Parts: sequence; C-alpha cells; structure tokens
Amino acid sequence: MTDENDDRIVFNTGATIDHALTVGKDIGSLTVEEDRENVVNDYWLTWDGGTERVSDGESINRYGRRFKYESKTQITSGGLAVAQAFVDENKDPIQKVSATVGA
Repeated sequence: MTDENDDRIVFNTGATIDHALTVGKDIGSLTVEEDRENVVNDYWLTWDGGTERVSDGESINRYGRRFKYESKTQITSGGLAVAQAFVDENKDPIQKVSATVGA
C-alpha cells in the first residue's frame, strides 16, 4: 500500500510496518497495471436448486458487462450465496505492481 502522498510503499504483515520504500530514493520506477481479463460482474449459476443470477452494477458501469455462466449441479444448497461470493471475488480487476528497487 502507498502512504498518503503516494510516494512510499509500506509492507506490513501485522499491526506494524515491516518495511518502507520511498519512490525516487529506494525505488527508481513504479508501474501499476490493471488486469481485467478475469473480471466477472454478471454471473449465472445453475445448481441443484435452480438458477441464480448475481450482478454488480458498479462493476458493470466501470468495466462493462463481463458475463459468465456455469452449471454446478453438485451444489445442493446455498446456490445464491455461492453465486454472490463468486461475483464479490471477481468483480474487480487484479492490480499488478512492478517496482525497480535500488535506483
């Protein structure tokens, strides 16, 4: 995560900061990319109890409709919860950060 000025990257594994790197001092360059390839924001799931459709309007507005259909008839209960969890997990792109350290 970056600090409030976006000029440091801090790494922590708990309640305290383990490492802090400063852009321009410790980091020569920093690139952030969004990988939208696996974004799913409109999901249809056919399960043993029927078919559920879950979508996320905010994600659709940002990235366009990204549809996926799956049939998982081995699911015997909680189909709506499974579908909602899938959309929650996949509605946003993955951010990839590359840094050149030791500039």
